[in-house]
Amino acid sequence: MKRIHITLLFLFSTLFLSAQTEGVSINRTGAEPDSSAMLDIQSSTKGLLIPRMDSSSRIAISNPAEGLMVYDSTTQSFWYYQQAWQELGENIPVEIRDADGDTYVQVEATADEDTIRLIAAGKEIVAIDSTETLVQTDFFAGRSVAVSSSRIIDYSFVGSFNTSRSQSSDWQSFTPPSGGKLDFIQLYLNATPRERLDRNYTIRFYEGEGTGGRLLSTTNISPRRTFSGWRQITFPDEIILDKGAIYTIGFSSRNGTAFEGGNLYPSGRSGVSLNRDYMLRVNAFTTPYALNVMDGKVGIGTANLTRAQVEIVGSINNQITTGMFGISQAGIVSLPLGDASPEPYSLYATHRIAASGFYAHSDARIKTIQGLSNSSADLSTLMQIEVTDYRMKDSLTKGNTPYKKVIAQQVAEVYPQAVTNTLTEVVPDIYQRAEVQDGWIMLPTDLQVGERVKVITESSSDIHEVTAVEADRFQVNGLSFPVEDPANGEPVEENKGVFIYGREVNDFHTVDYEAISMLNVSATQAQQNKIEALEAEISSQKSEIDAQQAEINVLTQQLQAFQSLQTEQSRLAQELATLKAALQTQP
Repeated sequence: MKRIHITLLFLFSTLFLSAQTEGVSINRTGAEPDSSAMLDIQSSTKGLLIPRMDSSSRIAISNPAEGLMVYDSTTQSFWYYQQAWQELGENIPVEIRDADGDTYVQVEATADEDTIRLIAAGKEIVAIDSTETLVQTDFFAGRSVAVSSSRIIDYSFVGSFNTSRSQSSDWQSFTPPSGGKLDFIQLYLNATPRERLDRNYTIRFYEGEGTGGRLLSTTNISPRRTFSGWRQITFPDEIILDKGAIYTIGFSSRNGTAFEGGNLYPSGRSGVSLNRDYMLRVNAFTTPYALNVMDGKVGIGTANLTRAQVEIVGSINNQITTGMFGISQAGIVSLPLGDASPEPYSLYATHRIAASGFYAHSDARIKTIQGLSNSSADLSTLMQIEVTDYRMKDSLTKGNTPYKKVIAQQVAEVYPQAVTNTLTEVVPDIYQRAEVQDGWIMLPTDLQVGERVKVITESSSDIHEVTAVEADRFQVNGLSFPVEDPANGEPVEENKGVFIYGREVNDFHTVDYEAISMLNVSATQAQQNKIEALEAEISSQKSEIDAQQAEINVLTQQLQAFQSLQTEQSRLAQELATLKAALQTQP
């Protein structure tokens, strides 16, 4: 071991500096350095003074080493560097900060506050207290997160291509196969020294096909004397692309813009012709937007919140199908026309949806019209639909409200296109309380092994598969009870009892009340046609009656005249008889 002893003699004091290969010691006693320390400073009267600087100087340190420590005179605390500057000291909130200290996670601002905060750029974004309550939020606050950009449209030319020399404006529409946030687009431009791109290009991004839709953003391409190839174009505004929607790139001049006439883009077109498409590439951040909150609006699957307070983009395929909606006690679902097959759905509700109105897509341009409905046949169908008085079996949650509506099974017999039976739901066909003994639910039922049943306990309401059935009891999987009371730790008896709601069925019926309403409209029209025909017939008969009455009036007048003549004739006959009698009595 190599040792170096240095004795420094100062006025009235002696300082020993001892150095060896394992470490260095500084003290007034000549003691060797501790074997675990590279530098061992010992004193009972003085401390260690490390470099001092303000926050700006600390942050300005170039390439700080891991473990570097300074005293920050601005914050009046010690700081060390470990991937980022970290603060040390008593009564300092526990935090994870970025390099400049304005973005961090804070465990608590004061002692025992027990609140976690997320601060970004000096602004509190989220705060959650010990009750797991979101006590303050500027959640996402207009921010969108995207992690990677991918090319979702690559309309590149194959083989030869043409270059337009027209100075007039034009546009190219496209339909993204996936949603996301637009990163950039590319147009293929081709210019020679003779035909140079020496003017500004204005590029506009529209919603919908053509340039008549809503303008989303505008940018300019700077002049290029000669250029041939893909020109990357970014837009200053955030543009959110929805899967399956139509968007349009408009450019102020198509001069030098390459187009292809033989590799037509099936989900887009140019403004010039259906048979011409411009060379176009679209790159977007395709990471799904799970939830976005912006200016009091909510987006699920989209951050383009411009059409409503709540917007949903995206769907899950389900076999409830197809283009209409139906209302059942299970909520609002879509219904099939013909064969039921999986269709994309964006919203499903297990209970009622309240609103002041509902607007259904009914544009003629999305339909293949087959002709007018036979209103007379519709009237006949409507007359066979029975309106029934009933109450819900699930009186605990649905109440005892009387209803006057239709029954899906009866409607299916006379108007099957207004009914679907492909929904999976739980029906209250058991609806009884039962005791639990040794893992068995003590209740006689007609359940079969493999069926699923909804079991409600004090702490859960789940659907379980039936695993065993006996005459007066059955078992299900996944059903457990706490062995001790979490409040006092006392043992809990197993026989707490459960409520058996009912079994899960995969042919739950729902009714399309809109279809019945439209049937009623058609039937009402048929009924009105019948009423109008009867009114016309009655009017015609009334005219005939009026004419007959006029004839009767004439005949009555003639009869009265005839009766007057008969009366006069009788009078004259009496006078004649009187004269004859007088003549006979004369001598």
